[in-house]
Amino acid sequence: MTTGFPRVLQLRVLASLSLTPYHLKGRHMKKSDVVILAGDKKASVLVRNDNKAFLEINRIPSIVYVLRAFLGSECTKDIIVVGPADRLKGVLREFDLLKRGRIRIIEQKESLIANGKAGFIASLDGLPDDSDFDSIDRRKYGDVVVVFASCDIPLITPQEIDEFILKADMDAFDYYIGLCGDEVLEHYYPDAENPGIRMAYFTLREGNYRVNNLQIAKPLKIERLKYIEQMYEIRYQRRLGNLLKLLLRIVCSGRAVLKTMYYAVKLRLALYFFDRRRMAVYRRIKESIRIDKICVSIGRILGTRISYRTTHYGGAALDIDHPEDRDTVEKMFDRWIAYQNDLKIKDG
Repeated sequence: MTTGFPRVLQLRVLASLSLTPYHLKGRHMKKSDVVILAGDKKASVLVRNDNKAFLEINRIPSIVYVLRAFLGSECTKDIIVVGPADRLKGVLREFDLLKRGRIRIIEQKESLIANGKAGFIASLDGLPDDSDFDSIDRRKYGDVVVVFASCDIPLITPQEIDEFILKADMDAFDYYIGLCGDEVLEHYYPDAENPGIRMAYFTLREGNYRVNNLQIAKPLKIERLKYIEQMYEIRYQRRLGNLLKLLLRIVCSGRAVLKTMYYAVKLRLALYFFDRRRMAVYRRIKESIRIDKICVSIGRILGTRISYRTTHYGGAALDIDHPEDRDTVEKMFDRWIAYQNDLKIKDG
């Protein structure tokens, strides 16, 4: 889904509209700790019956690429990895990462949210790792900011991490979700000569976007964290059964979230009509879905101030949820990393 403009022009316009690290040089930014979620329980998706953190790309586990990118970021501080601790420590020793002094390994809990809470607690100075999340002093730690990322984005780069963090105004909002637009991700589509990855998008008035596996938040400012995990568990919007589960949970949670149900139905209908090439109907529905309105509705469900920021490199969106994606990433890895580095040079 493109606008008809050359892709290079689209990328330059996007970069100029969404402040990149180059445009923000000199702006004061306190470095944030990072929590990498590498668990393999409950809602986690296994690929080839294995934890995605350990899927190898050119004989290097995915988690190693992710950690190297965060270690190279100028905007991040300590890194907490939450997952199967013994196995993670073995991999990190093999690739000489534990000696860096910035990485800690925390044993995984039973769920995504429990892992996120454990990682956040581990980032707090003066608190033991077994502290109860709900008992944390919110006056002291309420404004602590942490970056969250998944373990299966081997194409993520330091420049994309910095772009996302620098664009997040944590005074205005408490929770940012990272997005990539289709004009960014179309570079990674298959063509006549090479394999590629096509993504499913949220279809909105502002464009077509995919969640890119980067989030930054003040966890203690999110009143109802449990809904984040529920959304994660049913995140494949193209599956009708998953959508119905989402709607049922929304209805059962009260009248305050009926607006979000309304948007969920519209998003699904837009995908339905686009897949069937009913473009006139698709465009009418798309024009009625505004991303700022969706953020407000989700914020009301979660009990926080939520917004989004886009990145224009694309690596953070290219997760490996399927065996075919892993194979494609391995074959195209060097070319796609070189492409992102070339974008960095053009940015300044």
